[in-house]
Amino acid sequence: VIHLHDLYPQTAIDLGILRNRWMIGLMRWVERVAYRNSGKIIAAAPATLEILKAYPGLGEGHVTFVDNYVNLSHCGGADRGAAFRERLEVRNEFVILYAGLMGHAQDMKVILECARLCAHRSDWRFVLAGDGARSEEVRLAAGELSNVQFLGCLPTEEYFAALQACDVALVTLDPALTVPAVPGKVPTIMASGKPFVAAVPEGNDTRQVAARSEGGLIVKAGSPAELAEALSLLYENPGLREKMGAKGKLFAEEHCALKGALVKFERALEFVSRNTPASRQVPIPET
Repeated sequence: VIHLHDLYPQTAIDLGILRNRWMIGLMRWVERVAYRNSGKIIAAAPATLEILKAYPGLGEGHVTFVDNYVNLSHCGGADRGAAFRERLEVRNEFVILYAGLMGHAQDMKVILECARLCAHRSDWRFVLAGDGARSEEVRLAAGELSNVQFLGCLPTEEYFAALQACDVALVTLDPALTVPAVPGKVPTIMASGKPFVAAVPEGNDTRQVAARSEGGLIVKAGSPAELAEALSLLYENPGLREKMGAKGKLFAEEHCALKGALVKFERALEFVSRNTPASRQVPIPET
């Protein structure tokens, strides 16, 4: 059983990491072998499900969908948030949190440019927590921005405390990405009762999640001006933040709970175990 979050090699191609046509051909072959020899594929984004349904060689029922999931028991605790704000020496500031990987797929530039545009907002603080291939590059690019604070990679408990401490959480993806995958942080943000603003490309399923849940705002990928405008809207409307946070939390409880996901995974495993005899020899597809 393949639990598929990201479409590779397409992600690496979109980001310009994979360019050699022979390597692309090899990776496409590996992709075909993996998909066709799986008993079932579980997609974490609705558009990924549709892409795989049309994939050559995959029969009907080979692909199923399970929302990104989160352990809801980790996501509560307003007291933890208050303690974390105290640690950050934040009182009444508007805390905008990016927490997660700082890699090639995540657009950190749009956050820094937005912070520059909002430098006049003396009570705004952009908190960037995480690590990754581009984390040092991001720190250097931030320069002397006084409204940006870096925390590094947080332990699990502190990560959830940071979510409770923030007013708004950010989700940003590189504008070049064509794959629809929903970042895993999205259900965690919603389950924590916080609104999010997502700067993601057209076709990314985070847009659909925001619309279905009413827990987030979507802006154009790579647009610091639109990001600043959305943050200003939430800053000026505490009631809207509270309403969006509550709706996102309800959506996460109904669609993204770990307990419900486990049931779906168990069904997939049972299906494969019933329909794939141990003695079966799975042929490798020709290129």
